[in-house]
Amino acid sequence: MTINDLNAALSYEEYKKRRQAFNEAKEAQEREIQEAEKRREVVRLADARNKLGVRNEKLAKLGDTAYRTFLTEYFTQLTMNTLNFINEKDRKTKRAIVESLTKAYFDQRDAKEMRRTFAATSQFLAEVNLVCDKYADIVMEKAKEKCEQCDKDKIDSDDVFKIEAPDKKSFYDDIDAVNADELTFTIRNRVMDAAQNFIDSYNRDKSELKSILKDTSDTVKFLKEGSSLVDYYEKKAVMKSKTITNKTYTPVFEAMVLGFSKSVYKNKALSESFMVSETELDTDSIREHCEVMYSVLEMLNTTKIEPNPEEFLAKQMFDIANIE
Repeated sequence: MTINDLNAALSYEEYKKRRQAFNEAKEAQEREIQEAEKRREVVRLADARNKLGVRNEKLAKLGDTAYRTFLTEYFTQLTMNTLNFINEKDRKTKRAIVESLTKAYFDQRDAKEMRRTFAATSQFLAEVNLVCDKYADIVMEKAKEKCEQCDKDKIDSDDVFKIEAPDKKSFYDDIDAVNADELTFTIRNRVMDAAQNFIDSYNRDKSELKSILKDTSDTVKFLKEGSSLVDYYEKKAVMKSKTITNKTYTPVFEAMVLGFSKSVYKNKALSESFMVSETELDTDSIREHCEVMYSVLEMLNTTKIEPNPEEFLAKQMFDIANIE
């Protein structure tokens, strides 16, 4: 073998080594690309699963939210049908109170639990439950269709999770078939009775307190100054007054008026609306405001939605009382 042949053989071996190293580097690069693609695919699938999970969670929440919304709409209107209005402004003010309390009540309750209990409580609640559940499902199905369209168009939008106006209109058309005339009549009468009982009780207590003060004053006039009997009759008058003001039982409506009145004194925003001077309450406005709140309470009670509506309203009154 000549020197040239040897050099040629060595060059070929070097070429083979370099070629092998190149191929190995290329294969390593391809494997790295494949691994990177796999990682991207894992991330993509995880992201898709996460988005699907979030979407399904939103859809589930939408179903419950729509159900509560339809309940709130219906029972707000039912309560409004029991009230009287002076003008449109008065109607809007009262509706705001009723809707706020009704929404607060339904928002705190589990939708599945309401569906189950309403279906078995009474024919009236079963009918309302059926209509509200039907339209909650319609809203969910429409949202699913919109989600699928968003996937095709490769867009992401929260607008799909909203209740459309046509669905609300159709809901009202269907829910009107549920007869609530007797309930409306009963709620209105119970609220009127509670308010009248409060007025009668207030006037009676006021008259008795005046009578105690007058009798005590008349008696003391005939006693000598410094007589121990003066102190006796004054203490007796105080005890009689406390017996009237510190009742062992206070009706719910009366307790509501008294509680709200205390809140008016404590809360500046309420004071501006429910006081005629720095020291004098606007008792008529307070009573009327409480009648609206009591109507919601009586609606929950009369329709058998809530067995202990006083507890719910007590919580609302507490929140009002503690507004800074």
